[in-house]
Amino acid sequence: MPRWSVIAPVRYTDRAKALNSEIQLGDSIQLTRCPRHLSTESVFQRIGNSAEAWVKACDFALSVEYDASSFQDIDPNWKGPEPRTKEAWATELIYLSYLALWLTRPTEFEFRTIFLSTEGTEGWQYIWHNDFKPMWHLPRDDKSAFLKEDFVSAGLFLKTLLSLKRDNAAWIAARTILQAHAQDWWEGRYLLIWIAMEALFGPENAREITYRLSLRASHFLSSDPVERKSIFNSVKNNYSLRSAVVHGMRIARLSEKQSEQAMLSSDDILRRALSKLLAEPKLLERFSGSKREEFLDDLVFS
Repeated sequence: MPRWSVIAPVRYTDRAKALNSEIQLGDSIQLTRCPRHLSTESVFQRIGNSAEAWVKACDFALSVEYDASSFQDIDPNWKGPEPRTKEAWATELIYLSYLALWLTRPTEFEFRTIFLSTEGTEGWQYIWHNDFKPMWHLPRDDKSAFLKEDFVSAGLFLKTLLSLKRDNAAWIAARTILQAHAQDWWEGRYLLIWIAMEALFGPENAREITYRLSLRASHFLSSDPVERKSIFNSVKNNYSLRSAVVHGMRIARLSEKQSEQAMLSSDDILRRALSKLLAEPKLLERFSGSKREEFLDDLVFS
């Protein structure tokens, strides 16, 4: 059966020199040097100027390899209501690997184009490519870089993400975070961050939602009274800003520094919460279905 590969060239500066060799993030996905067969003139003539410029700017790539008789082969392990192809499975694996790396350490790690290749008698051959919305990093992360030990943590996060049930609040938050990172405008990213936060901590009954969301998040993330108060105030203030955005974009008086701080603090709290969940299987189970509501209420009032 032919060998296939779905490849996402990645723009990233390896400042810590941690990518001296191929990194195996999961059973089928590697973080490696950008494959040479994508950088040939014959490929450039077929993909257009934008994709060519992106490939030339990328030293690394996320790459998934699998066996299939064609790119339309159905994924036999998929349990969803509608069938999906192996290529769709590989694309999702790339996005979840990106998320696992972000949870480990936010950096300038970005991709926007995904290629499909197959292995023939003369080596790997380009088949087609597709442009996606790029994953945008925050300015704070410009000079951040992965350390070698980060890839071990990312691999563990990825394994848990792949095992998540689709009704788990953590899965809903993870999908929403990926949508948030694809937004190149502040309001869109900020609102999606708070949709993810509500998926984790929002009460089913919307009464006093700001207070209850703030209380739940602070008790989940810390047992220290001083830190809890700080988290409570941060969630409360940032959620109020989210409400102002929802109700008519009423943020005209917000300075650039204030908007940046709101984004960073919200981003950090969400990342910290999801990381804690994925690292603790017993906690993760409590965020499945109706168990989440009871657990969060008990956490606050115990």
